[in-house]
Amino acid sequence: MLNNIYSAIKLQLSSIETAENTQWFNMQYENKGWPFANGFFVEFPDALDFEFISNSARKAAVKVRIHAYSKFVQTQDGVSDSEVLTHETLALAVKTALERFAPEKDSVQLTKPLLFSGWRHWHRLNGWMVTYIEFNTSILL
Repeated sequence: MLNNIYSAIKLQLSSIETAENTQWFNMQYENKGWPFANGFFVEFPDALDFEFISNSARKAAVKVRIHAYSKFVQTQDGVSDSEVLTHETLALAVKTALERFAPEKDSVQLTKPLLFSGWRHWHRLNGWMVTYIEFNTSILL
């Protein structure tokens, strides 16, 4: 049910040329030797709870969380300001690319347009600098 939405988001994020990779989030931060220095993970963190809006239609809220990640080597002085700026520029590109983006497949809209709803930065997550960029939308069945 979510794979078509994921695929459309992945295609939209491919326009961000500085990112090396986009994948469905599957706890990749725990993998040793992750081969990409930066990129995106697409996560759907909440259950889809459908409510009936008529006898034949259901609606569910969908939260989309994009993890913009960057691997930086921390020195005794920390992470340089230029590396932080590079990471934040990558995360802001996600917001720009997905704000009001409506995922489609075969010219059929899969959800309402995505609306930016949250920003959370992790300074250090298992050796990664990560920013969560969150969007809310809804799906109709």
